[in-house]
Amino acid sequence: MEPKTNNSHELIRRRLMELKDRRESLMALEPEKIQNAILSAPEPAALVHSFHEEDLYFLIHTIGPEDALSILKVASTKQWEYLLDQEAWQKDQVHLSRLTRWLYLLLKADPIRFANWCLKEKNKTLEFYLFRNIEIRIREHDKESSDFGPGFMTDDDVYYFRLIDFPATDADMVWTKEQRNELVTELLRRISANDHIQFQNLLHRTTAIIPAETEEEEYRLRNVRLAEKGFLPYDEAIGVYQPLWPEEIGRKGKKILPHPNESSNFALVPLFTASALSSDNLFARTLTNIHENELLMFLQAEFASLCNQIIAADQKLVQNRTDLSSIVDKASGYLSIGLEVLEQSNKAKRAVDATVLLRKYLLSEIFRVGYGQVLTLKWKTERWRHESWFYAEGLPLTFWGEAWLGVLGGLLVQKPLFFDNYQSGDLYREFTTLADIQKTNTALEKIVTFDLVLSLMEIQLTDIAIKRHLSYKNLLLTLWADHHTGIQPNAKSPVPIPLNEFRDFFKELWDPKIPGKISETVKAIFLDWIANRSGLKAMEITQKMGNTLTLLFEEIETEMGAVSVQNLDPRFILLFLVQN
Repeated sequence: MEPKTNNSHELIRRRLMELKDRRESLMALEPEKIQNAILSAPEPAALVHSFHEEDLYFLIHTIGPEDALSILKVASTKQWEYLLDQEAWQKDQVHLSRLTRWLYLLLKADPIRFANWCLKEKNKTLEFYLFRNIEIRIREHDKESSDFGPGFMTDDDVYYFRLIDFPATDADMVWTKEQRNELVTELLRRISANDHIQFQNLLHRTTAIIPAETEEEEYRLRNVRLAEKGFLPYDEAIGVYQPLWPEEIGRKGKKILPHPNESSNFALVPLFTASALSSDNLFARTLTNIHENELLMFLQAEFASLCNQIIAADQKLVQNRTDLSSIVDKASGYLSIGLEVLEQSNKAKRAVDATVLLRKYLLSEIFRVGYGQVLTLKWKTERWRHESWFYAEGLPLTFWGEAWLGVLGGLLVQKPLFFDNYQSGDLYREFTTLADIQKTNTALEKIVTFDLVLSLMEIQLTDIAIKRHLSYKNLLLTLWADHHTGIQPNAKSPVPIPLNEFRDFFKELWDPKIPGKISETVKAIFLDWIANRSGLKAMEITQKMGNTLTLLFEEIETEMGAVSVQNLDPRFILLFLVQN
């Protein structure tokens, strides 16, 4: 008997793996071709049932829900239930418009099966929906139906119902109302025709429900179903952002890997999540180096669960590949950072490979290690900001100019972002590598150093009008120009320079031998002035902010190096405060 059992297991395994390969090939097709490929398969129902609920959800949205009725028709009721769990809720409340849309689509896909499913398996959802959408009256023997008013319908002259009217203020609401009307009347007609006693019991139960309790219980059951796929309740899902330090990882228990004979258990892992992975980060590259099929599918399932937890924590409605890609990039990016950190933390002990780390630690813990690095940087920024000179002076973040403002702005939001400045097409994106964190930290250190130097220069900003136009660049340069021209040496606050005096100052900036270049003598004078004003040594200033000052002079050269003295216009001078 044992050989037969082994053979049957092998046949099941082979069949599941064949279905997995077929699903992967389908996902590579254009959206308009996927549905035709599924329906032309030898057993379309078996193929659709083999899709993980999450994959079918994304597949239907890829095709378009209204165009995917043929797939919905052969989908399993478990897949139907997942669609409603994802679409019909807004936080902890039923979203009636979206619920109407999906119930209507399922009715159109398979009316008979849908009516039976609602009556037998989704009866509480159906009762709640009817309670919100119809008014029910039971005619006593001594009453006339006309007493109920217009609009009531009946199949037995005993139970009457009327659709509750609601204002439709736009085209979408008008369409929802039409869908609701057709859905309710058609569904109740079918239930009545199939089993009238059940129909009467349904209406009777609908009048007796307590909607708040029913909604709460349905929400609880929905959360239980989704939690199995990683969609934890918000208060639990948010734990994915709790930082974890490298020395703490693995303390909660050992990661249990699949047995080599358990590949059939993972043949139905979600594929859309893994297919959205890009290959330009450490985590994705590490996965490509894993050739054990069982381990790879296990990690794909674990990664899909992590992405679902992030979706739940971010409270996002993810419906298509674009939405999913942003979550996948976020998850894989912080996993890559976590792997880099763990690799470095283990170098002193022994060489460790990222593949070993994926085998040893839960992906959620590696993610938390990566995210903890960014949170450390965020907390550092917040502490500095409240102790900084610019904050004490009441200056806005725009004081730090476009580039540094972008860095600070990305770190001070609730969930920190990397200031990419459109290098990859977006102003902000998620951190993806340890180099992103190091680059951001370097920029932050420059800001902190500049703020410290300004705090040592005994500057007092009292003119509110000037504050609105200040940046760290024109503040420092104007104070220097005030001192250098003798307008107001060692001024506590910058004094805008009259245009004529600025023209004289402007002439002195440039190297007579190299057009458009500031002379080294002027740079040395500027450095001595900062040293005298702040009490720091010139060498110390050069070490701490030499590169920043070099870039500042290069900016002056770029913006003003080709401008003649006669063409100087205060309206277009941003690096100095100049009077008209």
